[in-house]
Amino acid sequence: MFQYFKTWATAIAAILWLIVLTPQTNAQTSTLSATYSVKKGLPSSTINHIVEDNNNSIWIATENGLKVINQPEKQWLEKRMSGKSVMQIGFLAHYAFVGCRDSLFIFNLTTKKQTQAYPKQTIGSIIKIKQLQNTIWIVTQNAVYKWLNNQLVSIPYNPKHGTIFDITHYKGTIVAVTYPQGKIETLTGSSFSVNEQLTKIANPISAPLLCIASKNDTLAIGGDGFYSVYAKGKIIDKNNYPLRNDVKYNYAVWDIAFVDDMIYFGIGDTHNLVNGGIINAFPLFSTLPAGSPYIQTLYYQKSKHTLWTGSLYDGVFLIQGINQSIVHNGFKYQPGLSVSNFYLYNGQNTFAIENGKRKPIDVKDTRLIATINDTTYILSYTNLSIIPKFGKKYTAISNTIEGRLYTHAQR
Repeated sequence: MFQYFKTWATAIAAILWLIVLTPQTNAQTSTLSATYSVKKGLPSSTINHIVEDNNNSIWIATENGLKVINQPEKQWLEKRMSGKSVMQIGFLAHYAFVGCRDSLFIFNLTTKKQTQAYPKQTIGSIIKIKQLQNTIWIVTQNAVYKWLNNQLVSIPYNPKHGTIFDITHYKGTIVAVTYPQGKIETLTGSSFSVNEQLTKIANPISAPLLCIASKNDTLAIGGDGFYSVYAKGKIIDKNNYPLRNDVKYNYAVWDIAFVDDMIYFGIGDTHNLVNGGIINAFPLFSTLPAGSPYIQTLYYQKSKHTLWTGSLYDGVFLIQGINQSIVHNGFKYQPGLSVSNFYLYNGQNTFAIENGKRKPIDVKDTRLIATINDTTYILSYTNLSIIPKFGKKYTAISNTIEGRLYTHAQR
């Protein structure tokens, strides 16, 4: 194919455009269509939270009420929440914690009765509700609350370090992120304090942070124009490319979902509140196409291998059949040209894996691996390797005068 290009630079430009213009299933949302919206039974197409209850039912919190998918016996609660801006939902035993803009309601799902209510004036506006350490944690603009002995217990933190926006359970303790100061805090004793070392490593640019999630040894954080993945005492992935494409596209990470061993980030444009999308850590090619939905919330339903995504205006989207699973601590991974073939970058070297046998590929500091049809492209700062299923491998090498290939690709 390269006989049609006069210079390798022209060939590279053509290949990069091919990669950009070819849809990557795991990195883009441009082909999605709304699965649930106002026209399909939701009280509002503005989605604030999606979560699964103890009976594997999906609950959707919308700006105009609550929807429980395929559960007509929950209509009593949907009617109770009709017209309310539902922000967050959590479950503990047979109780549902429903956080609205004006109040927190606690319902007994067995008796179908409201047991407690807390107005916003008392606890503050609801930001997050999570089930961690076998209890419910509620993050508001005033404090972090823990459900203990059938009541909310306030856990203090220093507002000078920012407002806590999200929490997770990581290595035996509760870890939080703050906005706009971008601190990472840990629960020590009965109060939160800044973990300066973890903050410096995991958020080196001091980005304002909005969300956090964890699985085993891996901690993922996201915020205004930034995400990072931290494991084994170091950052193993972060957006080396800017989430800000230009002045019009300033993307923030609003939610994080672990999908088996992959990590997905829900993105929304903080300027026009329209554009957004879904990107994943260790990207094949992360891009945020204009016109994709502004994503506010993610939930992975493992039993059905389905990623539920809630948007700001366009309802709920489903990505089904997701079952990728590979340990990602330091790896970049891309399925290859057959079921027994894939490509792997382990932080130092790039390999082609064929039937369990490993063959090194001469590409240092790999930034992108993408397989399109029957050709695999491996791109670094200074190398582009093109590996067809049939035919000869092609490699182009940049120099300091021509500039770095990956940098130009991102531009």
